[in-house]
Amino acid sequence: MKSLSTLFSKALRVLSMLIMLVVLVNSGCNSPQTNAGKSDENPTQKSIVKYAHGFNILDRGDGSFRLLIFNPEIPKEVFFSCTLVPNNSTVKLNNEELILQVPIDSVAVFSATQLSSMAILNELDRVVGVSEARYITNPVMKQRIEEGKAVELGNNGAFFVERTLALHPQVIFYSPYLLNEAHPLAASHQIMIPFLDFLETNPLGRAEWIKFTALFFGQLPKADSLFNTMVQSYDSLKKLATSVAYRPTVMSDKYFADQWYMPGGQSYMAMMIADAGGDYLWKDDPHNASIPLNLETVLSKASHADFWRIVGSYDGDPSYEKLGSENEFYSHFDAFKKRKVLFCDSRKTGYFEEGPLQPQIQLADLIHAFHPELLPDYKPVYYKLIP
Repeated sequence: MKSLSTLFSKALRVLSMLIMLVVLVNSGCNSPQTNAGKSDENPTQKSIVKYAHGFNILDRGDGSFRLLIFNPEIPKEVFFSCTLVPNNSTVKLNNEELILQVPIDSVAVFSATQLSSMAILNELDRVVGVSEARYITNPVMKQRIEEGKAVELGNNGAFFVERTLALHPQVIFYSPYLLNEAHPLAASHQIMIPFLDFLETNPLGRAEWIKFTALFFGQLPKADSLFNTMVQSYDSLKKLATSVAYRPTVMSDKYFADQWYMPGGQSYMAMMIADAGGDYLWKDDPHNASIPLNLETVLSKASHADFWRIVGSYDGDPSYEKLGSENEFYSHFDAFKKRKVLFCDSRKTGYFEEGPLQPQIQLADLIHAFHPELLPDYKPVYYKLIP
């Protein structure tokens, strides 16, 4: 397993290849080099993004929108931008950006959250390419694959250039963290759009990427309405949790490959635990990525933690017997001894597919565990205490 700080640097190397790709596509997209060091945001254009930091959408006021994707390590530095206009639009543009008419007809998606956002927007019929088809759980998408309406363009880290050329999706959404160096499909000269939702540290910011997806399908009003509902629910739950007098201490994740990758103090999970009225033991850590720790360090700091949060899966239901068999030291943690392990079964819940787009439900689950008196009749969806 690699830390996200390592993945950041690899993501940037991948995205630097986008410059060459754009030239090859010859679509007029702004090169990262021409935008480096400036925000490229027009103050006369209204931003419709409130929480996410990895992208912005500017309403030009004439039915068209500008999409800006930012460098994750240099805030506000734009390395990709394009303008999206409605089909049959008479909008006149005086720039050299890539211009896409929306809704687009076909798309390939290479991550679970991309696919889930398409499902929420009822746009799965436009998905013609996927990767890792065996892991897809959405029944509609599985049927499309079985019927040959969508094909696999990548599997086990390998991507199929010739198949992509034959399919020729109008746009490819891809997540750079899946790659080692340059994306193999860059050679197919398709329009490839980096989808960096996984870098967002604010739960609402990550969920707001549904607007990013919606932009390509003329579905911004629907996405905006869905997102506003998420925000209202999340903020209401967060406010509820601020009333607690006691915040239980929380640790996270497990020991793997001689390292314990603990979410950094500025991470997505750290923020959600705090919003749920928990006291994350690594809250003072300055990193927004996971930090590698040795087992002794975690034992020293978290042996008396009230709760232990884990995302994973087992054959059958999770149990303390199964968890304890993985590492003899797990039984030394108070959360293990007192049956306070909060487990999310990623296989049964679709956590990685749907969880990022349901931050309000994740938050409610955590509040229910940490402070059951606040949500006495609530039925958790993702996180449940191992019985």
